[in-house]
Amino acid sequence: AKSCNVVAQDNCWKKCIETELEAAKKWSHKWGFLKTPLDELIHDKKEENTSPKIELPEHLQVRPVTPVEKYIKVRKLGFKIAMQQYVS
Repeated sequence: AKSCNVVAQDNCWKKCIETELEAAKKWSHKWGFLKTPLDELIHDKKEENTSPKIELPEHLQVRPVTPVEKYIKVRKLGFKIAMQQYVS
């Protein structure tokens, strides 16, 4: 085994500790929002959605979606059904 310089190892360890402490100080600034409990986040959204609903005039209201089946007729396609159309 190689002999190690104890002073160099100590300096590396000190630098590692300094880096960790600096990262710990910066963490709350960058990632502190992750500590907010989920209940508080959901509660804030519920309060935002409680705005009073305004009745729109008829010409500004969105019409309901028309069912596709009303305009498009869906038939089963396949070899047997196609052959029956030509045979009969």
